[in-house]
Amino acid sequence: MEIVAEEVFAPVVCVCRVADESEAICRANSTDFGLGASVWTQDLSSGRRIASELQVGLVSINSVLLDAADPTVSFGGVSASGFGKQRGELGLEEFIVRKAVVAHSAQGVRRHHFPYLLATEGVLKGIITLRSRGGWRTIPELLRSANRWREEMKAFQEKA
Repeated sequence: MEIVAEEVFAPVVCVCRVADESEAICRANSTDFGLGASVWTQDLSSGRRIASELQVGLVSINSVLLDAADPTVSFGGVSASGFGKQRGELGLEEFIVRKAVVAHSAQGVRRHHFPYLLATEGVLKGIITLRSRGGWRTIPELLRSANRWREEMKAFQEKA
């Protein structure tokens, strides 16, 4: 059906028979366009899950375009439906240019935080583990790794 493969700006509803949720999501995501979608369901948690899998800029659950005019809700498509967002927090982000500026002293050796030193690997693994459930239990090992790193860095700087 040609109408399901085009971006139609008119009051049109396409109804297609699908075997299950998975096929519906797959068919919805198979188009080149991704401005918006609506999910209709009595189970809001199911609707949210489906909405999270749709590759579009705005998903309304149990409504059509009700939120498209809300100035606090960002609006904009993906794929061939455009790029960028308007309105809302994400719309404001479009006007922000982020820049990282890092300055280092002209004297001495720059401390590298990447695994250039063997002890750095333990520190990085410890930091990653902290984010996991029960990661606080690894703090003593992280401190030991940090001390090993400091000693290894000191030796490295003395050689330089």
